[in-house]
Amino acid sequence: MQNNIELASFGFSITENFLSACLRSVYSQFPEEWITTIVQYLKSTSELAFIAGHLGIKDIVLYSDQVDYSSTKIISAPPNPDILANVLMALVGALAKDKVERAHLFIRDFILARLTDLDLTELISIPEPLPLLQGILKSEGRGPPETRLLYQSSMNTVLACFQVGIYSDRQLIGEAPGETLLIAEQEALRQSIRNFFGLTDNRPPIPIHEILESLDLEKFSEPNVSLNYYLGLAVDYA
Repeated sequence: MQNNIELASFGFSITENFLSACLRSVYSQFPEEWITTIVQYLKSTSELAFIAGHLGIKDIVLYSDQVDYSSTKIISAPPNPDILANVLMALVGALAKDKVERAHLFIRDFILARLTDLDLTELISIPEPLPLLQGILKSEGRGPPETRLLYQSSMNTVLACFQVGIYSDRQLIGEAPGETLLIAEQEALRQSIRNFFGLTDNRPPIPIHEILESLDLEKFSEPNVSLNYYLGLAVDYA
């Protein structure tokens, strides 16, 4: 009996391309690095194994990692997450071999739908927000970011709270609280970046069932703008 390595590899490729195109169509302002982060999470072993387990694949897959050489019998063993993820991707590959649209429907309904339970603000990290925000504002032809203290309370206590705002050309572009001025400033810079790219708390949910109706895979096969583009512009503020 042949294994499904080739089908699984084909399934991974189909899944990555389709997820990337879907996310670029919905989140057209997101940097390509953010798109890649989300796709890698959705096609991670833990996520795919979770989906496979809920589809009942764990109960029907033929798998064993041990052989009783004394009797040449295969000792059955429960499939590990890697096996479950590969089987799920082999299933996607088999669907794509038959009809690629069926594979896209499967990916949309069972893999892309996991975004509804995912907090993108926790998944997407912004380690150094200041130079990135400087480059973003430069690309928009706006002035450099300015930090201002908006509110403060419970000073000199363990419950101290500072509310810091980020301004550009006298307009508030982001604000956030923090237990210290530095923490509040860094989070306000991050929130300003999220606001620019549309990663806000009040953004509408991803339109899962409308994606295939208007999705142009060829159009959205090109990557979005990279973070390096904005970081390169930040040099002008140095």
